[in-house]
Amino acid sequence: ANTLTERANVLFTVGRSEDALNVMERATAMTRDLVDADADDAALQLALGTRYRLLSQILDASGNADGARQASDEDIAICTTVASTDPTNSNARLALLEGYSWRGHLLMGGGDLEAAEAALRSAVRVGERLVADDPTHTYRRFRLSATHDFLGQVLQASGNLRAALGAYEEALVLMEAVAAVDASNEGFLNDLAYSHLQVGRAEAALGRAAAARRHWEEGARVVAPIADENGLPPIQETYALALLLLGRADEARPVMLRVIEAGWQPDAGTMELARNLGIDLP
Repeated sequence: ANTLTERANVLFTVGRSEDALNVMERATAMTRDLVDADADDAALQLALGTRYRLLSQILDASGNADGARQASDEDIAICTTVASTDPTNSNARLALLEGYSWRGHLLMGGGDLEAAEAALRSAVRVGERLVADDPTHTYRRFRLSATHDFLGQVLQASGNLRAALGAYEEALVLMEAVAAVDASNEGFLNDLAYSHLQVGRAEAALGRAAAARRHWEEGARVVAPIADENGLPPIQETYALALLLLGRADEARPVMLRVIEAGWQPDAGTMELARNLGIDLP
């Protein structure tokens, strides 16, 4: 079951959703059989929950919205049961945080912003308790930051700009602490830069141009040293987005072209912003 799950994840990552779905359905059914045979094994139950989550993601990518929601329901129900049975099980609470976070993504993608916000606020509550239990735990703070960021996106899409700014600022504070733990971690630096861009966009939407520009400039400063031609495409995209937001189209153009030529597909919003600034893209 473990091996099948890994294989499904790889297939999904490279875009082979149909093959990934077939493999993931086998892995999930196999794990369900294991749980039925040993209902007291909390680790097995959590494994089943996380497999339902990956199954939900694959189903969603395959266009099966109902199946994706059903699998997400299973994920949250299982993780909630384990976390409720043993409140000291931090792995269960972390799995629940991630389950609720995915649920928020899923619901926003389906246009149900109110339900998405509720799911993400549940994720935030679980995450805040986890961080309170161990304020130095890097991964917990990282996951909570990502959850605040997506909550901000949902709130912004709902038109609640001030609340969105608050969520983005919470994400930024957490990412500043995470990045300070390991200043050489490029993933952390990229997410820190992106958090600055998000705060800046919310500030701009509220008409605070000077504050927005300060955050965009800081985002560009953080990520620039690791966004050269050898940098990972997601990092180069973050740098390009910072340049675009700052109106520096001439500098952003070669970065955008480089990541596209490398086979990376930038976010649709980044592509639209680039084209609005007169950058011709493939």
